[in-house]
Amino acid sequence: MRFKATHGFSLIELMVVVVIVAILARLVVPSYTNYIQRGNITEAIAGLSQLRLEAERFYADNRTYVGFSCTAPVAQSFTFSCVTPAAPTATTITITATGIANTNMQGFVYTINQNGDRATTFNNVNGWTAHNPNNCWVTRQGGLC
Repeated sequence: MRFKATHGFSLIELMVVVVIVAILARLVVPSYTNYIQRGNITEAIAGLSQLRLEAERFYADNRTYVGFSCTAPVAQSFTFSCVTPAAPTATTITITATGIANTNMQGFVYTINQNGDRATTFNNVNGWTAHNPNNCWVTRQGGLC
């Protein structure tokens, strides 16, 4: 008896490969998303640091934060804002980086004030929690600064 050589894959072999690829994707995609989020956090930290330096220069020249032009740095994942009290002798400022909606940074909020006090807030971000006490910028899941 002679058997004819077959070419290609059987359905069982193909299904085994599909199952293996699905398992790998289930493991890899969350890790990759977390990696991208950690990379985007540097954008917020750099922008906040830049704005704080500009605010301090303005304060050194004017002895007030009132009138400080909060010119946001170019960012793809965050928007920046500055809040100063509306008083002629304003000595406080809070600078905030907020994750842009419909990006993988939605819900991330980083702040810094005139004293350099840092804080992180997460609004419905899966796997991310604020550091306890909330006195730093969280850069990794689990509240790690």
